[in-house]
Amino acid sequence: MTPDDKKLVEKSVRRAKEDPSDPRECCAFPTWKGGKCLIYGDATGDNIILDRDGNIWFIDWSSARKGEPETDIRKFRRWLRREARETAAE
Repeated sequence: MTPDDKKLVEKSVRRAKEDPSDPRECCAFPTWKGGKCLIYGDATGDNIILDRDGNIWFIDWSSARKGEPETDIRKFRRWLRREARETAAE
């Protein structure tokens, strides 16, 4: 985990302690109304790279498929919450 990742997780831990139902622990997105589209399918920190310029790169597209974009957001939020809990436990 990079220092920036650790800061993000620590921020999420603080927010989760203040209000566990607070949706700000992951960015809030408007509801997608365009139907199914290409989704990544495995949106976890293990498959995301942040480069020095701040660009986000998704690797391992083996789970990509047609689906609802909320699927990726939910999976990333679950991963982020798990990381936050593990960091809080340390």
